Amino acid sequence: MINAYRRKKPPDPEKCLLYLEKMENENAWLITLRDKMIDEIFTSHPNTILNGSRENRLSNNINFCFPNIDAETLIIKMKGIACSTGSACSSANLEPSHVIKALGRDSEMAHSSLRFSLGRFNTKEEIEFAIKEIIDSVSMIKEKSPQKELINA
Repeated sequence: MINAYRRKKPPDPEKCLLYLEKMENENAWLITLRDKMIDEIFTSHPNTILNGSRENRLSNNINFCFPNIDAETLIIKMKGIACSTGSACSSANLEPSHVIKALGRDSEMAHSSLRFSLGRFNTKEEIEFAIKEIIDSVSMIKEKSPQKELINA
C-alpha cells in the first residue's frame, strides 16, 4: 500500500527559516503580553502568587494563586475571560491540581489557582480587557469577603 501522505521531496530550507523567524516573533509577542498581564495583576494585587518560574515558562502560559479566593467563584465573576482551574486533561477532576501541589502549595491555595493561556492571535486590547476584568473581579470578591471584615475588626 502506498502512503498518500508521504512527502515527495524534502522540506524547503527557506520556508523552514521563515517559519522559525515567525515563531520567534510570535513567542516574543506572547512574552510581552504575558509579562504585561503578570506585572499589572501584581501591581493591583501584590499578594497574588505566580505559580512556576517567571523566566522559565512557556510564552503563552500564566498560572496564578489568588489567596483566600476560590478560583471557581472568580471564574464566574469574570465575564468574557477564558481560563481554567487546571489542565485540560484534568478538567473533569474537582481535586486540586497535582502540579500546583507539587510546587509546594497546600490544597486551599491550589483551589485558588487559575491558568490563563494566551494565543498567537490575542491582541494588546484583549489582554488589557482581561487584565481589567481579572483585577476588578478579584477586588470585588475581596471587598465582599468575610475575611475582610475580620481583618478590619
